Amino acid sequence: MAMLVTRLHGKEISRHNLVDGQEYLVGRSAECAIILEESRGVSRQHFKIFQENGMWSVELLSRFGAL
Repeated sequence: MAMLVTRLHGKEISRHNLVDGQEYLVGRSAECAIILEESRGVSRQHFKIFQENGMWSVELLSRFGAL
């Protein structure tokens, strides 16, 4: 099982087990599966995590931010 660990300034702020076949939106919106705290450069829906051919992938959704 894959796990996503989010860090802010080197400090771990959350861990999320990723379930095969699920898609996860990540950003500052309350509608996201993984919510990031508001910060300059973080979009409401910043990126998504999904499986493709058995491998986890990340797709940037934000026009202005980066991963």
